[in-house]
Amino acid sequence: MTTGTNLEIEDSLVTSSESKATQDASKDADDQVTRCSCGYDRHHHWVSQERKYSSWNGFWVMVMGVSARPLRIDFRCRRCKEKFDFITNPEELKRYL
Repeated sequence: MTTGTNLEIEDSLVTSSESKATQDASKDADDQVTRCSCGYDRHHHWVSQERKYSSWNGFWVMVMGVSARPLRIDFRCRRCKEKFDFITNPEELKRYL
């Protein structure tokens, strides 16, 4: 027969193991982030976005100053000059208008 104290201890063990699993999962997600040789990811201030447009969208961006969705965005570190990540997903590209 278990007492109230034993149940509280079991609940706290389950809660701590769940939080540890969540921390481990977030650590794994951080390890999968693409980084340059310097260790910077796409959100670091040393990383620049290089946008690629179709010729027609490029015309509107350069001549008229119209915002257009790029076809691709490459991420380049300004320190080591390495291209290390890119985006081609249309849903993600909408965020970079």
